[in-house]
Amino acid sequence: MTGWPLPLAQLLVHIRLITVLFPSHDSLDAVNGANAKTTSTRHDWRDSLAWRIVWPTLLAALFVLLTGLVDGGVGVAPAKVFAQPLYLLANALPGLLLASLLLVLTRRAMLSFGCAFALQTVLYAVNKLKIANLNMPLMPQDFGMVGQLRKGGMHLLGGYLPSSPWPYLGILAAIAVIVAIWKCEPTLFRRRTRGKRIVAGIAVVATLGTLLAGVPGWAHVYNGKRLWMEPWSASGTAEHSGLVSSLVMFHLDQARQQHKKPDAQSAKQLIAQNDSELRARMQAASPNQGMTPDIVVIQSESF
Repeated sequence: MTGWPLPLAQLLVHIRLITVLFPSHDSLDAVNGANAKTTSTRHDWRDSLAWRIVWPTLLAALFVLLTGLVDGGVGVAPAKVFAQPLYLLANALPGLLLASLLLVLTRRAMLSFGCAFALQTVLYAVNKLKIANLNMPLMPQDFGMVGQLRKGGMHLLGGYLPSSPWPYLGILAAIAVIVAIWKCEPTLFRRRTRGKRIVAGIAVVATLGTLLAGVPGWAHVYNGKRLWMEPWSASGTAEHSGLVSSLVMFHLDQARQQHKKPDAQSAKQLIAQNDSELRARMQAASPNQGMTPDIVVIQSESF
């Protein structure tokens, strides 16, 4: 694959909005003399424009590689970064957008990417639990359980949680690291930017919101031609395109199906034209001659 993919261009636009438009935070050193006070401005390498572009870009690249590593799919492995970079970038793009939004809010690059990666790791942990119990990866329908937590959903999900204390200790350790980064990491740009943070925040929220809402335009990136999608196999799709890309593609497909309006009149005409032939064939093929079945099986493929 040659050339830069579309998601990378969008990400660079967001980094440009967040960093280039925002002035650096120059610190003022006051030097008191015996008879006069002079003020000088101190510049260090972290105040340079190059650093404010390079540092978030390096963190974004590391985020993409680590996402592929945690995912474990053959199509998004870090070794595939040069063979099929779009696979890795598309799988990490929602997390990168979340990190960009946190960067606008906190002004701390390492904290923002760390929090986004931690939340993404929780998603992969839940996916691992579902595979271990149901042999199926997460699907968009599974997120409907979030709205049912107070109506028995928490009790149901509690049966899938690990009994070992190590995962919970890991969560506490991650929270402690995040708090330490919050206190120690310097900000990347000034708090007051004359509305530029608001503009950048709105741009990132709009981009991430359209992705979560399943706007059809994202299908130009998340589709079976650019990525790997098996509509009949969520496991195969996640294995080759990554879990996050799989969730986005199935979400976009469901949104597209919901926007389709059924043609009831055409359906009625089709049934009327073939009603007698279908009934005759069904009666000839059925040995029960109209008897109802004794057992009805309902299969559910989600939590």
